[in-house]
Amino acid sequence: MLSCLFILEINMRPLMFCVLAFAVAVFGGCGDGGPSVNYVEGRVTLDGNPVPKATVVFSPVEGGTGRPAVGTTDESGVYKLTDAQSTDVGSGAATGEYRVGITKVAASGGSGAATENDETAYLKASPTSTVALKSEIPTTYNRPEDSGLKASIKSGSNQGVDFDLKSK
Repeated sequence: MLSCLFILEINMRPLMFCVLAFAVAVFGGCGDGGPSVNYVEGRVTLDGNPVPKATVVFSPVEGGTGRPAVGTTDESGVYKLTDAQSTDVGSGAATGEYRVGITKVAASGGSGAATENDETAYLKASPTSTVALKSEIPTTYNRPEDSGLKASIKSGSNQGVDFDLKSK
């Protein structure tokens, strides 16, 4: 009789593991999957002039609570951030401290020049053409890790998270 109970206990372990794994998958997945996001809007200027069609990247500081977020400036240099885990454009960013990188490049070469108004010109170039990329803002602002640009996102609406870049 004792040997039958031992065999039953050994055979029940895989079943109990499956039940536990199922419970964790079903009930452990409840919730929104992370911190809530807050609306973030700001303006990017270079020497006081708006920078249209620049990419603005918010990268959480190491050990921070935020998640990456990105935005693109419009013709007046205004951007609205979108959380990396969201499909809603302009959703915002999680509360936390961020390092910020800003890039804007133009391509030239091939059969014509690609600018912010002609982003597909590089596709028109012949296969043997070369395309050169040129940063239209100082490259010191490109990488969040090196730019020196920082932002603090608070709970609620965050408007006026502006960056005035200098060309020299």
